[in-house]
Amino acid sequence: MRFAVAHKAATYLMVGFAYLAMIAGGAIAPLIALAGIVGLVGSWWWEPPNVKLERWAWIWTIASVFALVYSVLSAIVTGSRFICSRSSCSSQAPCSTRT
Repeated sequence: MRFAVAHKAATYLMVGFAYLAMIAGGAIAPLIALAGIVGLVGSWWWEPPNVKLERWAWIWTIASVFALVYSVLSAIVTGSRFICSRSSCSSQAPCSTRT
């Protein structure tokens, strides 16, 4: 077995079992879990000889920008504890409800 194939198989096994642990622990909703598994299986063949990556670069860039904006906005709207200072996040209540 070539090193590249062995490395890819070991990496996919490690990621797959970690993903299954997250699913079994209830950390991921069923629909998102299914989409993730489909994506993981599909990504095995998503490499340059089979797919022209330049063709998909603009879609990936737009999706990444939307994901970043969504993450920042949801952190601000929900009062995520990650954007609070240490002294203001000592209690269990969200930052927006503290006085």
